[in-house]
Amino acid sequence: MVVHHRLHAAIGVAITGWFFGCGGDSNSIGGNIDGGSTTSPGCQLPACYYDFVNSTLACAPMGECVQQNDVTAMESTSHMCYANGTKVVMTSSQTTLSSSNVITGSDGKICYLVNGTVTIDPVTGVVSLAMATILNADGNVIATIGADRSITATCAGESAKTVPASCNVTRPGDMASACTIGTCM
Repeated sequence: MVVHHRLHAAIGVAITGWFFGCGGDSNSIGGNIDGGSTTSPGCQLPACYYDFVNSTLACAPMGECVQQNDVTAMESTSHMCYANGTKVVMTSSQTTLSSSNVITGSDGKICYLVNGTVTIDPVTGVVSLAMATILNADGNVIATIGADRSITATCAGESAKTVPASCNVTRPGDMASACTIGTCM
């Protein structure tokens, strides 16, 4: 059971930790909400991406956080409750090496979703993000994040635009803080 719990925790850090900024790594894509890096004109994503990020600010995880974990042999669910009323529910699967994250605002309505997959290095056992998909509350894909931390966004009627991780583009959830273990549902 300890090995299974460690894998679930690694999947959580690779996806949720990286994405929400709690326990992530140096490849995190935090940054400017106004269109990426101010020094590189090639870092601009389509306007619909920034409209989406701005629309998620009201339900951005902020303030103190309490986390409750429910772990079985093959699946783990973490409930994270933030002081501003935002809740994040992450379900990770050891079978599919994937994670599904549902973010709800203080009103209890779904704000956005993040689904991701991870890879495990067979030699070192290191768990890394393979790909994540950001969806709006209606389940429409807004952007994808690649293993290299690049972000690809597509607006209706426009070609897809990809920017590298070095652009430091803001993603929803950048303001999340680390959680303490407790009761959250």
